[in-house]
Amino acid sequence: MNLKKRFNMWETAPRMPAVVGAAILGLFGAAGAAVATASVLGITGAYVVGYIAVTAVTSVVMRALAPSAGGAAGVENKGTIVNSRSATGPQEYVYGTVRKGGNITFIDSTGTDNTFLHMLIAVAGNTVDEISTIYINDETVSIDGSGDVTSARWLDEDGGKTIRIKKYTGSQTSADSGLVSATSANSKFIGAGIAYLYVRMKYDADVFAGGVPTFTAIVKGAKVFDPRNSSTAHSANAALCIRDYLTSAYGLADSQVDDTYFASAANDCDEAVAKAGGGTQARYTIDGVVNSASTIG
Repeated sequence: MNLKKRFNMWETAPRMPAVVGAAILGLFGAAGAAVATASVLGITGAYVVGYIAVTAVTSVVMRALAPSAGGAAGVENKGTIVNSRSATGPQEYVYGTVRKGGNITFIDSTGTDNTFLHMLIAVAGNTVDEISTIYINDETVSIDGSGDVTSARWLDEDGGKTIRIKKYTGSQTSADSGLVSATSANSKFIGAGIAYLYVRMKYDADVFAGGVPTFTAIVKGAKVFDPRNSSTAHSANAALCIRDYLTSAYGLADSQVDDTYFASAANDCDEAVAKAGGGTQARYTIDGVVNSASTIG
């Protein structure tokens, strides 16, 4: 069946409750025929039976077609400002700019008395443009050129640094050398096409009195192709983000999109509209996450 041609056939199919009811009652012989022709206030038995049958079938079909709140999507998609641990956690594809955490895909401890704790936190299942501001719990932190957190809250009593965070956008071609040299990870821990944070913590009873904190970041998502000028760059333009998902391997992998249409739609999305408080903004943007556990359609 060509679903694209017949996607609305349920809506256009004729519904004649009286005919349906008569057919059902006809299965019961003379008794059914008597009920079919009986009338109360001008409404025949055939119409009543047919109406109930059509309504019941419609209800069943609509429940079957409705997206489920359970399943993997319902279990896994619990929010973005968290760090989860799951061996089967879904990938999350980021468009526009969002603040988010991710799934902890690797964890190891090293040093005397397990002084150091190492974690890899996958923040996006696609290559992203940039990972910028880092939050530890709900506070932004300062990071030096080596990735060490310099914010006072996360220094020990002697001013020593206890947290190091490295950012990878998914375009990396090799594993983090510090991770490989210090842990059980090897050179195959590249994470090609996956944006992630490598977090190393040095234990201090006062600094980590509340346990392991939550790490999140501002993520500038996918670089998307723009058919208007054949460029590929980060954008929150809704039409360009939708086009990227339609053509990407993790989306619909459709190579036959109408770029003339998307170019026109992208212009509509970029139209400047006035903001209530002054200034303007683009008419349509997308800043969010597509969870791979959700149904693609």
